[in-house]
Amino acid sequence: EACIEALKRAPDRDTLLAHILDFIGTGFAQTILFVHSHDELRGIDARGANIDREAVRQVRFDSTSPSLFRTAIDRMMPLFGPMPRAQEVDKAFSQALGGIHGNVLVLPIMVEHRIPLVCFAHGTKFSVRNDMLLALSDAISEELMRLFQHSRA
Repeated sequence: EACIEALKRAPDRDTLLAHILDFIGTGFAQTILFVHSHDELRGIDARGANIDREAVRQVRFDSTSPSLFRTAIDRMMPLFGPMPRAQEVDKAFSQALGGIHGNVLVLPIMVEHRIPLVCFAHGTKFSVRNDMLLALSDAISEELMRLFQHSRA
């Protein structure tokens, strides 16, 4: 709840995105935020040990290819569970991060029936409740809409 209150106080989009990464990053070893636009996921920022934020900004990959990301985007729902290894995108992504073991989180952020942002995180020892993920996703969506509407006024 403290995170959701911090989101509501964010004065601009960049602050909101920083809050998202900081909050999710407290429970995961690495957290990456992607912009989803024109059928592409593009890294914009990250938190965590041994992660090069500048290198993350160079990451781009097709969001239409079969992958864990595509599944989360299609379902418009957060996914939490083991990192799949069947699809090429998932294998390449895991290798790029030095091999991902254990559970991962893919949190698509919906705004007006689109998914403009996707947060990826891995390396947690905590259990993650789906209802909390949904509440977080909804709060982020609402605040992005608030900031978008405010900027247009």
